[in-house]
Amino acid sequence: MRLEQIGGLLVTVCNVAIAVGAVVGGVLVDGVSASTPVLVGGVTSIAGAAVLGTLRRQG
Repeated sequence: MRLEQIGGLLVTVCNVAIAVGAVVGGVLVDGVSASTPVLVGGVTSIAGAAVLGTLRRQG
């Protein structure tokens, strides 16, 4: 039962992330230009990679 709840939460989070990404991308395209979401996505990807690169396993 616990695994089903975790799976449901994971699916919900993924769906919300997809919806938020679509809304933010649409706002950026309407407000700035069509290339802005690509730039923002690239910067976000580099920042995420940097954060993940600094994390170390504890144990």
